[in-house]
Amino acid sequence: LAYWFQLKAYFETVGVVFPMLMLRNSALLITEKQIGKWERLDLDIEDLFKSADNLAARLVEIHSSLPVNFDPQKEHLKKQFEDLYQLAKQTDPSFLGAVAAQEKKQINGLKNLEKRLRKAEKRNHNDRIIRAQELQAALFPAGSLQERNTNFSDFYLEVGDGLIPLLIKELDPFKSEFSVIRL
Repeated sequence: LAYWFQLKAYFETVGVVFPMLMLRNSALLITEKQIGKWERLDLDIEDLFKSADNLAARLVEIHSSLPVNFDPQKEHLKKQFEDLYQLAKQTDPSFLGAVAAQEKKQINGLKNLEKRLRKAEKRNHNDRIIRAQELQAALFPAGSLQERNTNFSDFYLEVGDGLIPLLIKELDPFKSEFSVIRL
């Protein structure tokens, strides 16, 4: 589209009606074998589009037998400090600053523990994380869209004559959407 918009002034100069433009569809072609690998990792198709760090965090969240989120503990701590704030208000107002500082210190301590636990769990699930990231890299070569790196003929060799009818069936040029197409 950017290329065409550069030509708009030229079309006006030569008196030709500028065409109506629309963004083309994009698609990710994924084989049944790749889908099987992805599903064995207990991941959803939406997880394909996460960053490597978020994908690793998702895998740890799914497969860890430990709670790697300390939000309930943080909330419990905050409730305990509410009582301390009430006590501080009743005694000396200067005591409020000390209570606030201690609360912040305790919350930060929980955050650090949570971070260390996540890191340890990532090490425990490293094999799964590597498999997921390798599969993601195969589907998004060089971190970009498959269509910018992988030649159409690679898919044609794998699927054969059924590829073109499948693409025609799955892609609607009037819907600006990203499609995941199972081969």
